[in-house]
Amino acid sequence: MMKSSFWRFFKRFVVLCFMALCIIPGFADNITTSPANCNSTTLNTSTGPATLNADWEANNINIAWYSDGTQITNDANAATQCTYDQTFSLPTPPTKTGYNFAGWKAMPVPSIYTQLEYIQSTGTQYIDTNITANQTSDVTIDYQSTVDGLKWLFGARDYSNGTAINKFSIQGISTSSNTFWIQFDNTSALEYRVDTNITTQSQRLSRHKVRLSGNKYYLDDNLVYTLTESYTDFSSTHTLLIGNNYSTSGISSAGLSAKIYSFVYYKDGTLVFYGVPVRRNSDNVVGMYDTVTGQFFTNAGSGNFEAGPAVQ
Repeated sequence: MMKSSFWRFFKRFVVLCFMALCIIPGFADNITTSPANCNSTTLNTSTGPATLNADWEANNINIAWYSDGTQITNDANAATQCTYDQTFSLPTPPTKTGYNFAGWKAMPVPSIYTQLEYIQSTGTQYIDTNITANQTSDVTIDYQSTVDGLKWLFGARDYSNGTAINKFSIQGISTSSNTFWIQFDNTSALEYRVDTNITTQSQRLSRHKVRLSGNKYYLDDNLVYTLTESYTDFSSTHTLLIGNNYSTSGISSAGLSAKIYSFVYYKDGTLVFYGVPVRRNSDNVVGMYDTVTGQFFTNAGSGNFEAGPAVQ
């Protein structure tokens, strides 16, 4: 009796599958690009219905250990990477005369740096991230202009021939039209000005968070504009600059004069740059520490960044 019931269930299951009424989660590849193709490869069915579930993959996090400003590199017990929400091993507790070891404390930056509230540029300082941009790039800059006018917040464009191509850039805020100038795509066609509803100088010189996520533009965490024109995949010729962009003769003269609080960059869905303002303790050089790679990025232009207050 049980065998007969099983076969009735199995036959019904097979029939339903052939009618495309059963969905087997995980059979198709994950969909990450919009717009997506409506076909049996993407949706696991040619007639429907289709059910799509969010799929998540835990981040791998690089770990660096420091004791009194010196990195611990020769301890086999010390994990150098962990998977989010999983366990990881600790180094052998260090010793220090006159002190008891109290434990390990997570810091945004190594102790050889002092974390700052911001770094300040005067228009000739900028940071080269050494990373190119493409149509998936998702960049957020937290900044406060100190000089009114249309200045580059960040940029990666090829302007060598006098026409901007392979570009992922934002310039803001215009004093005449109160707009941001956004450049996106691999041609000169997609350059557009976006209204900010910022109409006074005090508003323009206030602190703002600007995000360009693919073809979507956000101001202070609010979606302001979505590019509706069609565009093609592209990869920038140049690397992405923080606080400037490229011109026909090299680096633009419209560099950003501002306090920069943070710079976050995702590419192809992966965090590739998380810039934290710091001062290097050994020589007081000011720049940004990338918590993703553990690299210290200094000024690539002229002059020096000014240090904001230390984070307490």
